[in-house]
Amino acid sequence: MRAQSLKKSVFPQTHLGILSSYLFLFFIFLLVIGQTIVIFQGPLADQTLFDNPLLSSTMILSGLCAITTFVIGFISIIKKERAIIVFITTAIGFLVFLFLLGEFLVPH
Repeated sequence: MRAQSLKKSVFPQTHLGILSSYLFLFFIFLLVIGQTIVIFQGPLADQTLFDNPLLSSTMILSGLCAITTFVIGFISIIKKERAIIVFITTAIGFLVFLFLLGEFLVPH
């Protein structure tokens, strides 16, 4: 009985919650791929965003996955999803959204 209630409170039960969780896993996967690219190429200080198309496309897609995770997770929470994983992935997606918003709005 206890395992059944734990499963319902931790893991998502709706399609939107499951999609949000999988998108978050894809976001983490893309971040690992991006960091691997940086490790193998070495840090380049004078490189702009589009000088390395493989790295930039990986990181842009990663950011889009995080923002999509936030949006889909928020919609699933509104539609009564109460899984802990969905709350965590939505919060992390929101933090990535705030970070990207700050990067574009505040000049360096």
